[in-house]
Amino acid sequence: MDELPFVVDFTSTDTLNFFFQFLRDDVRGILPQDQVIYTASVLAHYAQTSCQTTSDHHLPTPQNLSETHDRYVLGRVLFESTDAELLEFAGAEILLLAGFFRDQMARRHNLPYFEGLGQKFYARASCHSPTQKQRQLLGDMARNFPVWTQICRRLNHSMRDARYLLPPLSS
Repeated sequence: MDELPFVVDFTSTDTLNFFFQFLRDDVRGILPQDQVIYTASVLAHYAQTSCQTTSDHHLPTPQNLSETHDRYVLGRVLFESTDAELLEFAGAEILLLAGFFRDQMARRHNLPYFEGLGQKFYARASCHSPTQKQRQLLGDMARNFPVWTQICRRLNHSMRDARYLLPPLSS
């Protein structure tokens, strides 16, 4: 069996720090650090969650906004659920897809509509969250949702452009 030239083993903390550093540099002084950490944790979570399988702790990462819409809007979660965690997952999925993968999603989806859904999911999650701190953070994410989708889009572009700056693998 051929071995890969190198293996990089990233922990969850490494992945979180990776996204946090990119986001922190982009929004320094513009948005509060708790929102930066939260957004980095959303991106890190989905970077480590498969699109194909489910586990006891994670729903599969949706491949497009239609899947999210079907799961949470047609499934009536937006209108009927009081489960703050489920509502937050819905908002996070939309943040990932309408933000980080915005360019890909724009070809098929009405992004302003989904930004509105993301705001609604975070606002509802805020209303049903168990702690004041969590209610405040999720409420802030709802208010700043369009800003965060644009920041995540810029992050995607920065990361895509940075790949050309990496040195080639040696044989």
